Amino acid sequence: QRLFFSRTFDQAFGTPESPHSNMQLQGRIPLLLLAAAALAAAHADAASPRAMAHLRLRGASPPSAPPSQTAVGVGAADAAREALRLRGGGTLPFRYQDSWSDTTVVMKIGDEIKSRDILYSLTPSKLTLGIKNQEPVVDGELWGTVKPDDCTWEIDQDDKLGRCVILSVKKATGSKWDYLLKSEDVPPDVTVTHKCFFDIEIEGEAAGRVVIGLFGNTTPKTVENFRALCTGEVAVDEKKHLRATEAKKPLHYKGTSFHRIIPNFMVQGGDFTMGDGTGGESVYGDRFEDESFAIKHSREGLLSMANAGADCNGAQFFITTSVANHLNGKHVVFGEVLKGYDIIKKIEDCGATSGKPTKDAKIADCGELPLD
Repeated sequence: QRLFFSRTFDQAFGTPESPHSNMQLQGRIPLLLLAAAALAAAHADAASPRAMAHLRLRGASPPSAPPSQTAVGVGAADAAREALRLRGGGTLPFRYQDSWSDTTVVMKIGDEIKSRDILYSLTPSKLTLGIKNQEPVVDGELWGTVKPDDCTWEIDQDDKLGRCVILSVKKATGSKWDYLLKSEDVPPDVTVTHKCFFDIEIEGEAAGRVVIGLFGNTTPKTVENFRALCTGEVAVDEKKHLRATEAKKPLHYKGTSFHRIIPNFMVQGGDFTMGDGTGGESVYGDRFEDESFAIKHSREGLLSMANAGADCNGAQFFITTSVANHLNGKHVVFGEVLKGYDIIKKIEDCGATSGKPTKDAKIADCGELPLD
């Protein structure tokens, strides 16, 4: 409110350095008083002891990656909005979005819950959040330290969760957090539960087979989507699979090309409807939610979902050819290359900094393999 009022004052009356501030200020004092009264009335209507002005995700971002190595997007939505992401494999009863200077925590509540019913306690290193007389939803040591006096919460509507408590946590120092709570830092289960293969052709010539292991214990829904798209076993449902129906394409990776290839970053494919990064859809119909960010983009040869923003996974995937930590918390890693990484490097050689392939690298055949 103070920032808004300051800007209004400067625009209406000028700053001490502006040409018209001294001579015209006297004649505009009544207008100033009216503006102050209006702002005060608006603040009184909107604010309560617990509720601040409408919360917006904010905070400076860390140094950005090169434009070619930003989040792996789907079509025109590459630069889609920053939205709240579900953490912890879909099991946590709250959501949070981390930025360089802030973390925003969202906890769903019922329509009957009032401000007086909220359980809230915050120290520089520990957060407790929940409903009074119930087990806390959030209760533990924070990943980093915060400034309790600069943290605020309110009850508001979230587009996906409905009525929620939205807490803005101000960090003591600027940094990215891997998790909200230290208790979340549990090594993910990377047991290979399924194996799939790609038989690759480059410019029409056989290049070899890539064998991929999938982490079904950590990301079962994402794994099943990919596995079924490798086998092509799911029939197109005209009511559910609108993109495939319109394109008259099966739900199958066979015959698709790697449409975006950036050396020393990743190779991207899976667009079986359009072939250019604007299409594809999941076997569940259109898109599905982010399942887990527990596995990091920590090395080459990892399989991850491309997306069009939060909770917008379809069919497109990418395989890393270098460490890509700037994608952590934005894309779901769900598998790894077990054999044939040299074939991935051959695909990488077909790319360019712009991402546009210089040669056609295609999935000539694909399917599922038995576990050894």
